[in-house]
Amino acid sequence: MVKSMTGYGRARQTLNGRDITVEVRSVNNRYLDCTVKVPRTYIFAEDMVKSHVQKAVSRGKVDVFITIDAAGADETVVAVNESLARGYYDALMKLKETFSLEGELSAATLAKFPDVLTVTKAEEDLDSVAADIGAVLDEALAAYNAMRATEGAKLAEDIADRAATIEGVVAKVEERSPQTVAAYREKLLARMQEVLQSTAVDESRILTEAAIFADKIAVDEETVRLRSHLAQLGDMLTKGGAIGRKLDFPTANLLWPEGKAIPPKGVYAARVYVDEAWYIAAVNVGTHPTAPGGPPTIEANLLDYEGGSLYGHHMRLLLCSFVRSEKKFDSLEALRDEVMKNREQVRTYFENRR
Repeated sequence: MVKSMTGYGRARQTLNGRDITVEVRSVNNRYLDCTVKVPRTYIFAEDMVKSHVQKAVSRGKVDVFITIDAAGADETVVAVNESLARGYYDALMKLKETFSLEGELSAATLAKFPDVLTVTKAEEDLDSVAADIGAVLDEALAAYNAMRATEGAKLAEDIADRAATIEGVVAKVEERSPQTVAAYREKLLARMQEVLQSTAVDESRILTEAAIFADKIAVDEETVRLRSHLAQLGDMLTKGGAIGRKLDFPTANLLWPEGKAIPPKGVYAARVYVDEAWYIAAVNVGTHPTAPGGPPTIEANLLDYEGGSLYGHHMRLLLCSFVRSEKKFDSLEALRDEVMKNREQVRTYFENRR
């Protein structure tokens, strides 16, 4: 199922005397960026909220708004300050004896004195509160994902229609391509006969020129590649998932430095300086044995960079540790799993060196 990266969900429940409202909304973003706005009293639940969001959402800038009216859950405790009450009692009895006063000293009289009775709010069960917030949050996330799925289905339908249109145009191009060569041959023959008039036209020369022209305008490779792209697009629309990126590991492709020694092919833990800051990165040096094509490259996957496209940026690369040698995987899924593993190895390497 294809899901849109934008969405909105809302849920409201009254649990254990608390009126809890949760709103979830999101817009496009390269990574998952979750912001939680919750009353200061319940700030302890922020990590729990982010954990629930991470399980339900893979990418996007997600804002979660939580409001809680706990008036119905307020429990008060009335405490007696016995030492203070006894002090007031002894003082009053002394006054009564000293000045020969009449009248009974009652509890109601003592209770009127400051701080004899104190009223406090009972401590809340934090685990219970977090569970209640989590229950309402899950309902809001379900509504949010339902909206994303509805919008995603419309987007997938529109993309599929556009892909079908492109495929139809490709078919027309493939049908027209041989006719173009034949028309050029006829036009060339007519032109040469017009110029040479009575002189015999060399048919072999015409065929040679037509062959050269056919080679120049040949679109077979392009149409085959385009049909392959359309087939992959259809497959992604069918399978769904995070189709915004096939592998979800964008890299900065660097040129091989001329006149510089190149390290052994493989994956490295590295530091990259770009945009006036240093970032840790998993760097692949070499070719692409799993997804062949193109010259050898140096590809840097910056783990925590969120500055957008790195195309055209000047970067400084420092290789720090060798992770593994270059190897071929059976599938892109296996490659993805290995990249995930390498990223964690790189992160652990630098964390251990702090």
